[in-house]
Amino acid sequence: PGSHQGRLTVARKSIADLIRERFGVDTDSRENRTVSSIGISVATILRQNPNRVAFQLVNTSTVAMFVGFWPDVSTSKGIRLGPNGGSITAVWFEDFHIVAWEWYGIADAAASNIVTVETLSV
Repeated sequence: PGSHQGRLTVARKSIADLIRERFGVDTDSRENRTVSSIGISVATILRQNPNRVAFQLVNTSTVAMFVGFWPDVSTSKGIRLGPNGGSITAVWFEDFHIVAWEWYGIADAAASNIVTVETLSV
């Protein structure tokens, strides 16, 4: 007669479960809440939000962008995001309070596309 091998049952977790375990709170991610493009004048990219636990900024334009938490960010004072995919990611347990601060940006040309994704505690 045949024998039965025991099957291992693995509890599968959703991405929401995994994020809740990592951050300790329920979260929701939102795209381009403030802007979807910036230009040659300083623009607010992310508004100050104490519920933001992480964010990602991706330069999808063909020119360089410069971002930072300074209202006077410029091409000589900022974090450079290279064209066609340059990005920055910040998460509270590595970057602390700056994740919740207001972030600004400026680009080398007008109407330069940027993707912003914020993860907020809900």
